[in-house]
Amino acid sequence: MIECMVSIYIDGQDRTHQIRDWDVWCGNQNKELMLTVTFHSGKKYSLPMAQCEVIPTETIKEGGLLTTTGKSVIRTPEKIQIYGKNLL
Repeated sequence: MIECMVSIYIDGQDRTHQIRDWDVWCGNQNKELMLTVTFHSGKKYSLPMAQCEVIPTETIKEGGLLTTTGKSVIRTPEKIQIYGKNLL
């Protein structure tokens, strides 16, 4: 269930109350960020983040290190996007 603190807009329309769950992920073909929403009916719909807005969104542009769970790779990201509470 979507937390009350997150709003999701698709093509400029507030769809928050129609959505049961959501996820932001990196598309395979062109590495474009995608949003997948699951509606209360159970139907899933994926579209580019360029067509969506998740509020709040926070951008961190400097500092920090990222690690991948189970791996020893450490990276310094150019920027970090936090959608709702989902870190990308």
